[in-house]
Amino acid sequence: MVGTGSVLLLPEVLGRPLRDGGTDEIRILTGLLARLDLRPVDRATAELATALSSRYRLKAMDATHLATAVGMGADRFITSNKRDFGAQIEEIGITFPEVLPDPPTQAIGEEQARAGERTGEEGPPAAQPAGP
Repeated sequence: MVGTGSVLLLPEVLGRPLRDGGTDEIRILTGLLARLDLRPVDRATAELATALSSRYRLKAMDATHLATAVGMGADRFITSNKRDFGAQIEEIGITFPEVLPDPPTQAIGEEQARAGERTGEEGPPAAQPAGP
């Protein structure tokens, strides 16, 4: 596991590719989501999301993702949503994907190949993770 997130990442990240039939994109995103500890949304997370939504004027889904990270004690929240997540967020460090170091392509390719060996499928091509 390389991180944590809300189970709500599944419909948010995979909804459009599934609708559009993006087979390669689905395989890549599924591989990336498999590296996360996807947590259910419990009452404590929902209450924290409500407070964060009110404080920062976030949409429910964004507030829930943020609350999941804060509630799990994450040291940073990775997102490509610069409009809603900026310096005003005080509970956790906000990181945008473009400032993350490039992952070693060979290691990712090998990891995906091993995953393919376990499932009997060819692993997805190497890709850079995208934030929610």
